[in-house]
Amino acid sequence: MLKAGHNMIQKSLLIGLILLASVLMACAQKADLTDPEYVAEAFWSAIQEGNAVQAITFIHPDAREQLGKQLKTDMRNELVPELPEELVFEMFVKGDVAVAKIRNSKGVACDLVKDQGRWWVR
Repeated sequence: MLKAGHNMIQKSLLIGLILLASVLMACAQKADLTDPEYVAEAFWSAIQEGNAVQAITFIHPDAREQLGKQLKTDMRNELVPELPEELVFEMFVKGDVAVAKIRNSKGVACDLVKDQGRWWVR
């Protein structure tokens, strides 16, 4: 009896993981990581929603540990800049580097870099 219940829990967890993976894949397919404005908007939107884990996925792997740690600390201590409800960007792109300024904010911006065919926050 106990073994049957354990198997049922394992099956339920497996089904849940499969569904979660499907949803994440669907979201990833909609993401246009070749567009620096999309990446900047996704990054700041995640911060706006208080989702540091999601925001960190847009940070370049070389800077992820340092910037991710700082971002989590800032979010925990409520040091993240105040963001407008609707994000309006002004983009400055030159080759493989870009700056995304949130036009309707008080000087909030992020640097981006294109690496391996996609854009990252740096």
